[in-house]
Parts: sequence; C-alpha cells; structure tokens
Amino acid sequence: MAYFFVRYGFLTGRIARFDFVTGVVLGVLTVGAFLTFVPPVLIPALVRRRG
Repeated sequence: MAYFFVRYGFLTGRIARFDFVTGVVLGVLTVGAFLTFVPPVLIPALVRRRG
C-alpha cells in the first residue's frame, strides 16, 4: 500500500510534499505508540480480567 501512495500519489505530484511528510510522521507515531503500549499493557490487563 505504501508503494502505491509513493509511486502514484507523491511522485506524480497528486499529494503535496507537506501532506505526504505529515501523513508519514503521524502514521509512524500512531503505529509506534500502538505497538509500544498495547502488547505489554492492555493485552495482559485484558487477560487478567478474563481469568
């Protein structure tokens, strides 16, 4: 999916540089925060609640 955004959106000029960079930064931060907090914090809490 990222390839298509870069190849057909960014490189062809359909997505502005500022918008593309902003989207990439926000996406990396969102995924990073999710992977940092969900597996070690939320999942064990949910498992403890069930058991």
